[in-house]
Amino acid sequence: MPNDLDSFLFRFVLEYLQRKGYKGAADALKSESKAEISEHFHNPSLDIDDHVRNFLEIFLNVREEEKSLSEDYAKVYRWIDGCLEVVRVELGQLAYPLLVYLFLDLIRRERYEESQKLLDDWASKFSEQSVREELFSLKGVRKREQLNENLVAQLYLKHRKDVFVSQYAFELLCDFLVEHRLTCVFRCLMEHFHIRIEKVSQVEFSEDLKHSIGFFPFRESEELRKNDVRWKPLKESDYIVQTSSLESSTPLESTMTDKEDVQPSIPLPKYPLGAAVLETEDDKMRRVSLGVESPPSALMYTFSNTYDEMNCLDISFDGSVIVAGFSDSFIRFWDGKECGQYRLIGGKPLIGHSGSVYSVSLSPCGRFFLSSSEDGTIRLWSTKLERDLVVYKGHLFPVWSVEFSPLSHYFISGGHDRLGRLWTTDRIFPLRLFGGHYSDVEVMRWHPNCCYVASGSSDRSSRLWDLRDGNSVRLFGPHTASVCSMAFSNDGKKLVVGLENGQIEFWDIAQGRRYSRVEGHKGPVWCLDVSKDDIFFASGSSDCFVHLWNVTALDHSLQSTVSKDQLLVKSFQTKDSAVYCTRFSRKNLLLVAGAAL
Repeated sequence: MPNDLDSFLFRFVLEYLQRKGYKGAADALKSESKAEISEHFHNPSLDIDDHVRNFLEIFLNVREEEKSLSEDYAKVYRWIDGCLEVVRVELGQLAYPLLVYLFLDLIRRERYEESQKLLDDWASKFSEQSVREELFSLKGVRKREQLNENLVAQLYLKHRKDVFVSQYAFELLCDFLVEHRLTCVFRCLMEHFHIRIEKVSQVEFSEDLKHSIGFFPFRESEELRKNDVRWKPLKESDYIVQTSSLESSTPLESTMTDKEDVQPSIPLPKYPLGAAVLETEDDKMRRVSLGVESPPSALMYTFSNTYDEMNCLDISFDGSVIVAGFSDSFIRFWDGKECGQYRLIGGKPLIGHSGSVYSVSLSPCGRFFLSSSEDGTIRLWSTKLERDLVVYKGHLFPVWSVEFSPLSHYFISGGHDRLGRLWTTDRIFPLRLFGGHYSDVEVMRWHPNCCYVASGSSDRSSRLWDLRDGNSVRLFGPHTASVCSMAFSNDGKKLVVGLENGQIEFWDIAQGRRYSRVEGHKGPVWCLDVSKDDIFFASGSSDCFVHLWNVTALDHSLQSTVSKDQLLVKSFQTKDSAVYCTRFSRKNLLLVAGAAL
């Protein structure tokens, strides 16, 4: 053999022929070579498929040349970009993480000038917002000592990048790297990537592959899918106090039990029939039956002269109370019962926070509401007393989201500290901490059965948390952009996620898999809500539109990306008002609120 590289190549080819059962070809290759071949070929302990590990074995003992990694990366990037679309979609997953890992390797070797040149030359090729945020953070790393202080660098160095490619695409890549002797790139693949070889092409999953750049823990997502999720609704007996007369008239309800019934994860408050927190029989009798031919009526509240300072809105279930938070730290609420329902006048200012108010949430009864602020606190307010009752301190940074539970008493919050928290109104300290996101927790939402909560983050992922132990039981993603809004279906089966790029994704909670995506809005989807019969969901956006979508059509769709025309039932265009809140009343009236631009 002329050199060590050819010797390793010879050994790999021989082993490949033997493993595939081509005994005649292997014997012919042996007879033509005088090289001494060992019977046992050394295999390193790598976290990749056996086929991939054996293929990369040829570069284990090759001395790495001190040459420009920027030039090596340029060759790989241009080659992938010039491939056929079938291959380019699969191998395109490698482009961005390969750039990050090569940059981090240069920093670790203290080749600082070359590392900055690599990032400056190629960072502009990746325009996705989440990727831009990561690259912006990495540009601040200029010394080896700064690696431990940079969150993005630590995420990539401590986790392997999962890549799913077909065997054909991977063989093409290896042939290219061998031909151009790009040993540095091969070493990077061995050290930082978890490559999974698929027998069939991944073209049918091209949409997922295009948006899987950036960091996302695929392996953790697969492990969490093994957990069982009790998504079924609660029994009425879990939160309703039965009177003696009712108990005697309905004995079957108290005696019959179902093994699959969901038991509450936390002690739930119980209310008598007719309580304001609960739906009444009158609400159910007067509820409008919806369908494709009979969409719901909509009522829009528009707030003028807000001077671009209104940050958030919430509407009570009957539309009589509206609460808004502002950048000047004020909170204003309107009580429609005082001036006639659906006719709001004035706006009583409430003072308490020392920073911008980012989220408000009304209790189901409408007598209390929560607010979260830039000052890191959460406040409980009374609409009757028109003042704050309790201040909850626990977050260290701004709190982006807060929401009352469907049965009141408990509430959840999420903020800049990348943590979610579970609270109860009668205690000033959190009961649970939900930690797992790699960036800000933008949205927190309750599951209808109060056993789980969901969190959406700017790290392009969403999580489902079990209230029993505070652990994550589902990881949804990677999303195509940061999460702006979330909503559960009333039956607890589906999770709807609104994204910053205007897309809406639908997830199956039991399987932990996305089964539909809708591209409808031209701006961030700021609010979502589902009708009481789970037939429609409404989405509101900064593009001044409210879209009404047919949820039932999603169950029959086999496409990963569903067109707007397939699901859109009706659109409501506002008069230049960005939509901050959509709410279906208990009688299926669609309530919408927003600020005039």
